[in-house]
Amino acid sequence: MTSEETIDVPAREVRRWLHQHDDAQPVADITIPDAPDDEPPPPDLNRQHESGRAPRCRDGRHRPQVLRHRRDGRSEIINALRVQPGDTIIVPIEYGGCDRFGWHPDSATPVVDVADLAARTRGPILRIGPHLQQLVTHLAVPFPGTRDPHGTTDHTDRQQDVIDELLRLTREHPKPEQPHAYADLLPALLAALPTGNPLGQVVQSLLGNPLNRRRPPFTVTPTRQIHPRTGATWTPEFPIVLSAARPRYADDASEYGSSSTAHPHSHVGLDAHHHAVAARAARTAHAVGLDRRLVAAVEAAGRWHDEGKRDIRFQAMLLGGNRAVADLAPAPFAKCGINPANHTQARRAREAAAYPLMMRHEALSARIAEFHLADQQLDIDVELVLHLIASHHGRSRSLLPPVTDPDPVEVTVPGHPTLTTEVTVDWRSPARFHRLNHTYGRWGLALLETIVRLADIWCSTHDGEPQA
Repeated sequence: MTSEETIDVPAREVRRWLHQHDDAQPVADITIPDAPDDEPPPPDLNRQHESGRAPRCRDGRHRPQVLRHRRDGRSEIINALRVQPGDTIIVPIEYGGCDRFGWHPDSATPVVDVADLAARTRGPILRIGPHLQQLVTHLAVPFPGTRDPHGTTDHTDRQQDVIDELLRLTREHPKPEQPHAYADLLPALLAALPTGNPLGQVVQSLLGNPLNRRRPPFTVTPTRQIHPRTGATWTPEFPIVLSAARPRYADDASEYGSSSTAHPHSHVGLDAHHHAVAARAARTAHAVGLDRRLVAAVEAAGRWHDEGKRDIRFQAMLLGGNRAVADLAPAPFAKCGINPANHTQARRAREAAAYPLMMRHEALSARIAEFHLADQQLDIDVELVLHLIASHHGRSRSLLPPVTDPDPVEVTVPGHPTLTTEVTVDWRSPARFHRLNHTYGRWGLALLETIVRLADIWCSTHDGEPQA
């Protein structure tokens, strides 16, 4: 699930909507003092819940349960009354609740499933199913500023023909033995879509390089499911999913993904990676015309952005969870040739290394950077450097996950006192983020963050390359 598939709604309004309660309050983008977000559910709903009877909506339908997606990647089915602030919940599109402009709790019209349009770090997906027609119809009008090369011709018939052919293919060949058949139909679907249609961008991404047609650039995956208890099988309404994998280094948000290179079996030293990222960030900042102090700030952030990886547990995680090998390594690593898409391998390595769940190395990196900055006394905005380090994987805007280390370890930094991981969250971060936005502007600060983050990603694609 991506942010493009979600909408932020106060928990109290979600509970009222799920039970279609009459006294719904207006939803605003400002804080309403007399309507706190943790307001308890209406009394009649509490009574129904306590009595053991499934709550019933005004229209007589039952909506007692939703799927809650947890931050650690697991999911659970919960009673709608248990929805709390911060939860991510998933409900059927038939519930409605949205229109083309966003949240609309009074709407009973099924919403459009836009999962195929969402940008994904692992690469684009396209589910082949009846929902495609609704998706094409919903997005039939080109975006402003684009031109339909076919003029005013109605493409509905051509679109329907291609979609019908794709559905026929999934019925006749439900297994991935016919990738070339889908590769032949996708260009026809692309040609039938108006210019600027977002679905066209997804299809184009799946097709990849049109000059290379020896093998389809995407994978065809059947979605038939097997019930874990009964063994019964069932097929979703989209029996085939087409997916194209992005390069291995594309996912820099997870701890595992942010520590991988594009080159299998390669290991990159921490000092070498720091030097490369600092140089790339400084070069980029200079190229876009930033002044001397800002160039120095992004360079300093690149020089120390991964210092938190000195934690011996993190080093063991990079080595598949092998603590003994990490202890014997002559110097700490920054990157290794692991596959960030292999979540099972990542989880096993983290558990074997005893690295705390959801703890981020950026927090320790910023703490260590404070030592370096105090020691060198540079003419630099210290708060800016600390923020750029803490946010170099897109987090800490304005706070990193507040994880307390259950078993702190000592971390040795050459030339500085030994410190521990007991304090892993900088509670000054929100106030610092507010001040930096005021000083540099929201877009200006975002630009500085982007320079450091892209420098890290760029170096990850080149670290570990064979030297001439």
